[in-house]
Amino acid sequence: MFSDELVALQRYVAEYEAVGRAIDGGDEPEAWRRLADCRRTRSSLEEIDRVISERKITPTPEGLLTLRQMMAHKRLITTLDEKVTAWLKHNASRSSDHLVQATLPLGWDAELDLVVVCKPATDFVAALQRAQQKRVLSWLPEQSTDELLKTLDGLSAEPPPRRLLIYPPDAKIEAALRPIIEEIVGAWQASHRTFLAKGELWRKNTEENLATILRTPTVNSLAGRFSGRPAIVVSPGPSLSKNIEQLKPLQDRAVFITSVQALISLTPVDVIADFAVLSESIDMRYTFAGYPIEKCGSLVVPFNAHPSSYRLHPRTYCYAANNQFDKWALAQRGEDCRLPGGGSVSTFAFMLALKLDCSAIILVGQDLSFPDGKMYIDSNVHGKSKMALSGDGQSFDVAMSGLTAEGSLYDDERNLHGKPAWLPGYYGGKVATSPDFEVFHRWFVRAAAHYGKDHRLYNCTEGGAFIAGMQHLPLGEVGARELTEPFSKQ
Repeated sequence: MFSDELVALQRYVAEYEAVGRAIDGGDEPEAWRRLADCRRTRSSLEEIDRVISERKITPTPEGLLTLRQMMAHKRLITTLDEKVTAWLKHNASRSSDHLVQATLPLGWDAELDLVVVCKPATDFVAALQRAQQKRVLSWLPEQSTDELLKTLDGLSAEPPPRRLLIYPPDAKIEAALRPIIEEIVGAWQASHRTFLAKGELWRKNTEENLATILRTPTVNSLAGRFSGRPAIVVSPGPSLSKNIEQLKPLQDRAVFITSVQALISLTPVDVIADFAVLSESIDMRYTFAGYPIEKCGSLVVPFNAHPSSYRLHPRTYCYAANNQFDKWALAQRGEDCRLPGGGSVSTFAFMLALKLDCSAIILVGQDLSFPDGKMYIDSNVHGKSKMALSGDGQSFDVAMSGLTAEGSLYDDERNLHGKPAWLPGYYGGKVATSPDFEVFHRWFVRAAAHYGKDHRLYNCTEGGAFIAGMQHLPLGEVGARELTEPFSKQ
């Protein structure tokens, strides 16, 4: 248990001790060389703490001994940190190269980690380049943060950074920028984890679907289709049970955009989706078995969907998400038909409502958390799945139901057990959620801030998480306000 981690830690300590000896001996070139190697090693070793804290294992006597040895090594690293940090600070004023070395954290990956420079600093940037720092963004306080976000979004197909450095240190700039950048990087990290888990399936599906993609109309042909009309985005969260009975009378007063996972729950209330949206690459037919999907107005599927998805409905529209293989397919298609969602099907459904130019977007069933341990409305195929939170609120475990042999919606172990995130609750307080749901929540908050200027946004989930920037009202109240006129959907 943890034997591989111990060996890696022992090797790192030996390398780091060599840095200390070079400093003590006054051999500066040797100290710099060895420190650069140690930084690269340490950037990966810092995952050890997370691994140990997240593994819910009762150690064997041998495992306990290994853990004690690891802790002893880490205490030695702390002592060496003090020596190296003092040496770096002492030399920082000698040149821009010394300043860079003193500024970068001791655990830093020059290939991946991100430096944002917030003042004109030609010498500092040049020194970063000499230090082989690959990711450097320049942003000045007078610039719009939207420019920075666009740049980061453009990089999101690449492996994400684990660390962020804002230079120069400035409490005001740090407070303004760090939350924004970390939000983007968090989504980037979640997307990359998904890519590592599903990238080969995405590639296979996109290649197999290419001929179909080239002859299938894209979501661009839907642009403005329901301009000025309201939309209801239906998700299968547990709180959907609170207002699902209210949906049928609204059928002809709103555009219904539904994730395919929510379709089966609409059968008992006789609600037909105008647009059913799919975002997964596995075969999702098991999630709506028995629902007459051909009665939906249209089906909206991604480039990398399971090939069978393109044969489910006579009116199918395709779209690109934001992964590496979509770029290849977009080049073949010669048309930018991306829906820039945040990874979950509900974010793509939200972006479809914007593509349709709906004036009001109303969310139902969008809990983004696990009220009373429930993950889905009972009628969902995964309706018996449960999230169990530890008594101290420091860990959770998920027991999934209704899984298929082909794949699961929860390939990332971080979403099955580990440390929960806490979000503001719909009715106040805090609610527990998974790492990915936290990322999706951040996406909705950012989307509300951006799109809420031109669209009326309502969270009518009546439970789960509070989404800043949206109005939180009961569906009945919003219906009386927004959904007053029937209209044709032809």
